[in-house]
Amino acid sequence: MIKIAVVDDELEMSTCLESFIKKYESEHSIFCHVSVFNSSLAFLDDFDSNYDVIFLDVDMPHLDGLSLAKLIREKDSFVTIVFVSNLKKFVIKGYEVNAMDYIIKPVDYKTFEMKMDRIVAVSEKYKKKKIKLKTKDGFVVVDIMDITYIEVNGSYLTVHTIKDSFKVKGPLYVITEELGNTHFALCNNCYLVNMNYVEKFDKTQVVVNGDNLLFSRHKKKEFLEKLDAYLGNLR
Repeated sequence: MIKIAVVDDELEMSTCLESFIKKYESEHSIFCHVSVFNSSLAFLDDFDSNYDVIFLDVDMPHLDGLSLAKLIREKDSFVTIVFVSNLKKFVIKGYEVNAMDYIIKPVDYKTFEMKMDRIVAVSEKYKKKKIKLKTKDGFVVVDIMDITYIEVNGSYLTVHTIKDSFKVKGPLYVITEELGNTHFALCNNCYLVNMNYVEKFDKTQVVVNGDNLLFSRHKKKEFLEKLDAYLGNLR
């Protein structure tokens, strides 16, 4: 199931998008749960990282779509945001909040269908999955997409997440196989990085969620190629 929010103060547009989603759902045998909000403030009252996709109108009173998207990103780095607008000039600004796509009003179903094909593919690819880690105190379960990077310390691994760090025993290749995701890459043999948390890099290091990690000479080129591919998939 794909959980979708439609946030648009124009009743005609929100009704149109909802009907297109239901038509797409029927034609492609995909189950979608759709919630419609006719104001950005009503959506904020409900939002708690509980959607896979958000169709977000840009021009809304009280709180515009771009400002709302920034608040969304403070809670959820991974939800797919698709802007809905009358003007193409807002498309570039959408990249500031990692928007995946945009829809220019008015929209026809064929255009919507093509965009939904891409949205569904990306949503399935980056859907949150969990992994179980064995620590000296027992087991912890974490969301894979909450992992910022994994650090090798001899025969132990330190799994860094957005909230905590966990020390686990075992080789890196085992946990790499369990992750099974294309958004992790080695910047050197000691650091497996979740590319979603890369903030910046220079000739010698990459900054991941505030931590400075050194590049190795042999891994830098491959890492940057994977980072470029990953960022391209998000647009």
